Amino acid sequence: GIDIGVRNIVTIGNNISEKGIAVKGGVLKSINQYFNKELSRLRSISDRQRKNRENTKRIDKLFMERNRKVKDIMHKLSISIVEYALSRKIDTIVIGHNDGWKQSVDIGKENNQNFVQIPFNMLIQQIEYKAEEKGINVMIQEESYTSICSFLDNESIEHHDTYMGRRIKRGVFQSANGTLIHADLNASYNTIRKAIPEAFDGIEGIGLYPRSLSIKEMITSRGGC
Repeated sequence: GIDIGVRNIVTIGNNISEKGIAVKGGVLKSINQYFNKELSRLRSISDRQRKNRENTKRIDKLFMERNRKVKDIMHKLSISIVEYALSRKIDTIVIGHNDGWKQSVDIGKENNQNFVQIPFNMLIQQIEYKAEEKGINVMIQEESYTSICSFLDNESIEHHDTYMGRRIKRGVFQSANGTLIHADLNASYNTIRKAIPEAFDGIEGIGLYPRSLSIKEMITSRGGC
């Protein structure tokens, strides 16, 4: 199961009682921060010099360079995710999807600019294509309530007036009995459970905290193998 985000570009949970993986999104965030800053600077120049063709070329080049870097990362990251599944004989990948990603410009969050500009759908499509080539089934699951319902309490993944668990600080989710679990891992488990309700039947143990890897570490280790 894959939970997608900004702080951790992907958090991978599984139902084979193996420790999950959280891949930090710092590189993509840095690319976008530079892109946003430079684009703002070049556009302010263009506004002052409307006929500055050279500056328009610089903007075009900036877009091309940023897109090239991001596409390369998404390509390599998707390969490593599929290799993660193959090496563990996992036959189904469930990816959480938020239909509101494209509309998130107006929600006013601190990381909003990064969130909008990271092409999550590109990553999903790359995973789908590569996984299906290897005979791995891919399910795209709408992710609402996966982050606020408690996996450890087997809470139904839907709206509740009162929830059994809660996020007590950034990155940490607490179950009803006080057990702590990585928040994104809780969401990834719920993503699996939402798509395949019986996926954890008979599973005796799960990892509560994932291995934390950079994008480079995930890629070079061929899926954390």
